[in-house]
Amino acid sequence: MTEEPEWARALNRVAADLTKGLTHAGNILGAQAAMGWAFRGDLVNTRSALVGMSPAQLQELSAAASFLGAVADEALSAQAGNGGGDRRQEGQLAEPSVEDWERGPDAASGVGERSARVEGRVLLLHGDAAVVVTPFHPQGDPLRVPAVGLAEQLGIDVQQLPGRRFCGEIVDDCVVWARLIG
Repeated sequence: MTEEPEWARALNRVAADLTKGLTHAGNILGAQAAMGWAFRGDLVNTRSALVGMSPAQLQELSAAASFLGAVADEALSAQAGNGGGDRRQEGQLAEPSVEDWERGPDAASGVGERSARVEGRVLLLHGDAAVVVTPFHPQGDPLRVPAVGLAEQLGIDVQQLPGRRFCGEIVDDCVVWARLIG
């Protein structure tokens, strides 16, 4: 048997590295597609983009999405409560105080008083529900409210809810007096 020439071994290494790189790029593009559909609130296409992924890819994507959600919520809280270091849009609310967190989102100071106003963002639609994050309902434990009712309060079509930001009050895990932000 003759030994494989060095140039052929080098070519095989390059081909293997190229295959590995292209596979990695394809995984990234698949994850970006899933995140893009999720950002639009399209559950069907999000699921479709996830179907062909390996368990390892799904774990990585899940961890990245959780990280992104946490960092985005942190940035949102910083923007809402930094006292003017940013250019907040009218209607944005300050970050809740420790007392607000201890009392919860629907705790009024007394009988007949309204609850604390919060800022919320609709993540996606799931059946008849809008999945909403607020300072009291993080991405890991979001609030689920009737999508039709929230859309009516905001004056928009149900299909326009995903990604929309609003301020409102939380009463018994329902959003009331909701108004669009931005």
